[in-house]
This record gives sequence, C-alpha cells and structure tokens, in this order.
Amino acid sequence: MDLTEFAARCDAIETRLSDRGFVTPEVKAWIRFCGSLFYIEAEAKINTSSPISDKINSSGFRGNTVEEMHEAFAALEAWVDEQKTPEERRLEDFTKNMAFLVEEGRALDLPILPDLEATMKRLSENIIEFHVA
Repeated sequence: MDLTEFAARCDAIETRLSDRGFVTPEVKAWIRFCGSLFYIEAEAKINTSSPISDKINSSGFRGNTVEEMHEAFAALEAWVDEQKTPEERRLEDFTKNMAFLVEEGRALDLPILPDLEATMKRLSENIIEFHVA
C-alpha cells in the first residue's frame, strides 16, 4: 500500500460516514518510520443541533506491516457499518428521555400522567378501530 492508497482509504471512510448521515467526519491517520508503522482512527459528529448527542470515536488501529494496515482499514470500515445512524441515535435518545420523564412524573405523583396514559390509550384504540366512511 502506498501513500496514495492510504489517503484514498481514509477519504473513503470519511465518505462512508458522511453517506450514513454523520456530520464533519474525520479520519485521523499517521505513518511513522520508527516504532509503529501506522495508526488510524475515525471521528464524526452526530448532530450539530442536538445538545444530547455530540460525536462518535472509533478505537485506534495500529500495526507494523502492510497486511496489518489492510486489516486495520477493514476493521475500521466494519466499525463504521456497525454504527447507528444519527436518526437512530436521536430516536433512542428521545425514547430514553421520554421514559425518564414518565417515570419521574410517576415518582412525583403528578396528575398529568393518568390523563396522558388515558389519552394515549384512546388514540391507540382509535387508530386500530379507524374505518373509512
């Protein structure tokens, strides 16, 4: 693998993150000529407008041989493919926050929760029983 291919692989991973919806992806990579031969890692912001989720970071991959370099890039590409998209992360954050708020309301014995539960039940029944006239 020459430097051109090394840079192209880094660019491809940044493009892969961008295609999955991440903002400002960045692949950090360096090559040394003493000690470890190379080191790569990826970082991307999840959403610039959300105060909850900010960014993801991969593990660092390092090695001493060209074969290990190919393996490291393959592992980094697999890591990118495993990541939840920003939309999936936002939905997960929303669900967790909503569950926390509902449980906190129950703990505080707030009267709004029974109304909310009754409304949600009524809406779900209406959706199930809806018939076009």
